[in-house]
Order: sequence, then C-alpha cells, then structure tokens
Amino acid sequence: MSLASLCRTHRISFESATTVKDTAGGTTREMYTAVIGLTNILCTIQNASGKEKYLFAQRNLWLDSIIYLPRNYQTSIESRFRIRELVNSRLFRILHYADEAGRDQLTKIYVQEMLK
Repeated sequence: MSLASLCRTHRISFESATTVKDTAGGTTREMYTAVIGLTNILCTIQNASGKEKYLFAQRNLWLDSIIYLPRNYQTSIESRFRIRELVNSRLFRILHYADEAGRDQLTKIYVQEMLK
C-alpha cells in the first residue's frame, strides 16, 4: 500500500474559531469558519489503539481517533483548529499532531471526537 493510497478514505476541513457579538451587541459567541488552504483534504481516520488511548489517558486526555494526512499540510495546522469530517459532519478536537515516526512522510493528528 502506498502512502498516497493511505490518505484517500475520508475528506476533512479545518475550522478556526472567531469571537463575535450577538445581534444585541452583548454576549459574545464563537463562530467557526473554514481555514483557507485546509479544506476538502483527503485523509484517513482510524480508531486509536488501546495503548495510544492509555498513554493519552495518563495525561487526562481522551483520545478517540487518529487522522493521517499527507505531509505537506503539517506546517499549516494549529492546535486551536477543529476538524470537520465532511461526509458525516463529525467534529474533532486536536489533542496533538506530529510528523509520523520522524520520517517526514505523513502527518499524524491525535483527535477527540466532539458531540454536536
């Protein structure tokens, strides 16, 4: 299996939060907009292994899934972004991301699925 074929099972977009006032000019709320250059990206979303979940649980972080992206997106990703899976509209919060195994081939993003 090639690396290119590994990243072709799902489509995601990264979203960034902005704070806006409500129509009465009072309380603020967050609106999410797509990040330019990080939309409709082919990737793979896999369930995290038991060992990976355990390692994150030691830091009080609840890991659900791992997202694999081609390496060329790593410099644009920020941990403050959230991820939207485009087909099922699942939302994910980024817990950590890194170059997969230091080989500069894939970007591996550890995520927690958010409730809608």
